Amino acid sequence: MAPEQVATFKYDWSFGLHTPNGHNIKGKKRLLKLYFKLNGVSSPYHMSEIIRTTYHRHLNNQPLKFREQTKYFKNMKNY
Repeated sequence: MAPEQVATFKYDWSFGLHTPNGHNIKGKKRLLKLYFKLNGVSSPYHMSEIIRTTYHRHLNNQPLKFREQTKYFKNMKNY
């Protein structure tokens, strides 16, 4: 099992979510974006980071800790 940060970087391109500013997620379903925004995450880059991290945790039978992830990104500056 790869460390979380290494594995989520590998998923970056395979999910098609990454561009320098996370722009690819902007074209994704409105419901997904709304769900993140309701949880305080408005940056597409942060949304894609949470998706990749959650997927890695799911594959490795680890707790997803979605709320903790959203809290972390909620207070970060959008870029």
